[in-house]
Amino acid sequence: MVVLVLAPFVRDDWIEVQHYPDTDSDAFTVIPIGSLCSALAGPSVRYEGDDWGVGVGCTFTFAGLTIRRGGWSHAWGSRLNVD
Repeated sequence: MVVLVLAPFVRDDWIEVQHYPDTDSDAFTVIPIGSLCSALAGPSVRYEGDDWGVGVGCTFTFAGLTIRRGGWSHAWGSRLNVD
């Protein structure tokens, strides 16, 4: 379900899905669209602990920020379909 919601935004380069492996570093890996399903299903990526900032997060790209600043509600709303 999550992949279905994220995929259109990742495909259009509006967001990046990033994996942060631990709290000791700011390093992260961008998860490409073709790997979203397998990455989000992997227990090493899908962190379920209490530490803040570990696991998967989404970040606007420059293109996504441009859309957000230029009347994003219509653009995002027309693409966001959560059933």
